[in-house]
Amino acid sequence: MKNFLLVLASTFFVITIVCLCTMCDDSGGCHKHKKHSHYDKPLEFSENPSQDFEYRIIKKGSIGKTDKCLVFKDTAEFNELARHYDMVINNVFAPAHLDGLKEIAILDAETFVDGEEEDERLRGICEWISGKSYVCIAGHCDENDYVLLHELCHSVMRRHERLFNRKYKKDWKSCDEYISKYAKKSLDEDFAETGAAYLYGKRDKDNIKFKLFERYFNEIKN
Repeated sequence: MKNFLLVLASTFFVITIVCLCTMCDDSGGCHKHKKHSHYDKPLEFSENPSQDFEYRIIKKGSIGKTDKCLVFKDTAEFNELARHYDMVINNVFAPAHLDGLKEIAILDAETFVDGEEEDERLRGICEWISGKSYVCIAGHCDENDYVLLHELCHSVMRRHERLFNRKYKKDWKSCDEYISKYAKKSLDEDFAETGAAYLYGKRDKDNIKFKLFERYFNEIKN
């Protein structure tokens, strides 16, 4: 039954990446990240012992179809990106935050193009299927760590949506502060943008959403 649901869901979410673009059907709960201009500095952390996460980092996503030209051929480069992603995740998240994360696919690209809005250059996608999230990131984008944090915040929200809706959603929606223009697109994007900015180190004390995110994030962790 599980395999059937994955196959069925993938008919709504087909990523076809050719050279430097991908086509994504948004009907399956697909979240996408566009470029900002102020998060292009890589995060620096110490090497922490690995926590007990269940996700895997792969070259080719298991959902949808990826063209061969965007599968990393340089194993050393891919391994370095995967190592860095693992380091960021181990320093920022706890296993409870990402227990819904199935995989992170790193593609040999700078951007992709959404099938419905082909003029938009996107850098990340998070798809939620059958209780698991599948993340796809352009490995050569110039905001790599911020994109990773943004997409993983989508995963956190999806996995712990009931908690958010019960204790934080009302106060969140009452605040009209937005961290970016893209955050105004939807509540999901607002949460991912705010969360990524907070985890990246931007902590505006006057923005109540940062405080709400911090409380929510810590409640999941604890």
